[in-house]
Amino acid sequence: MESAPWRPLFEEHVQAAGSPLLSLATVFKGINGNPFPRVRTCVLRGFFAGLQLHPNAKRDLKLASGRSANDESDDEDASYLNPRKYESDLLSITTDARSGKVKHILSGNEVGGPVECLLWSPKAFAQWRIKGKAYVVGGSCSDTMELKARQEVEQYLRLKEDTDKPWSWEKEMTTQFANLSPAMRDTFRQALPGLPKSGPAPELQDSGKGLVDLTDPVARKNFRVVVIKPEEVEYIHDEGPGNIRNERFRWKLDSQLYLVNVDMSCSLESPFPPLVHVKATTQQHSSLNAQPPSHRYLLLLLTLLPLSPSLLSSLSSLSVQITAYSPGVNAAFDCLV
Repeated sequence: MESAPWRPLFEEHVQAAGSPLLSLATVFKGINGNPFPRVRTCVLRGFFAGLQLHPNAKRDLKLASGRSANDESDDEDASYLNPRKYESDLLSITTDARSGKVKHILSGNEVGGPVECLLWSPKAFAQWRIKGKAYVVGGSCSDTMELKARQEVEQYLRLKEDTDKPWSWEKEMTTQFANLSPAMRDTFRQALPGLPKSGPAPELQDSGKGLVDLTDPVARKNFRVVVIKPEEVEYIHDEGPGNIRNERFRWKLDSQLYLVNVDMSCSLESPFPPLVHVKATTQQHSSLNAQPPSHRYLLLLLTLLPLSPSLLSSLSSLSVQITAYSPGVNAAFDCLV
């Protein structure tokens, strides 16, 4: 399994955004069973199994393992960390087991639930909309639903490094917890916000400077990681009306292979309707199925929508560039009309 074709551009735009905030929508079912959308802002914690550790997290993990905080030994050999054995295209966020989003994801009969995320990177003029299925992990290894969720996530982990060193879910969850600030960790020991003011004041735990203990039983009982499997990814570059760089790409997961659909809009210097659409869809050639994944490619079928003779006569030239990505291939097509 190769990495998703949209991932490099997505990572570039996440870095450009500075603070990787995304809006996460879940489905809430009312008393009558009618579905209602619920959305909230979350911090994107990166791709699952590829967490970038904060220096303070490394320090606290070393202390929790009995090492000195000044120990400068190689992190790759640290027993308190999982080896970089796997990687994935699964998005991850941290949350509280008592939160509404967890209840929404687990409200059905299946292990996971449908979600939709939206990330806006203002400096890149990029909007990313990701539809998929979310799984909640971080609970007890004796819980049946927890084990089923782990099994679902494991299907989408790619082997990055062939090593005999063991990889464990417990270490991964502890690493995720350690990567939060002490103040953020402490929130998992406190009462959830939003309690009625008329009721008794919530009993607060002694927080001091935050929570340093990575094994605190109350905090870890409430701590969860939501892992999102992207099934449809849409990228829109939008610099405003009339900009020729405005474009839209859509990738859809099909049998662990992303097929791309392009719908680009280019502005024209014309008094007539300002947009001409160039659409492209992709297909995987059947004769390539037996070849290695690195040899797969995508066939682009370009269709220019019908233009009226009056519009064509008013155009001097129209330059359209479409870039389509597939695993191992970066193909650019320049069309001049």
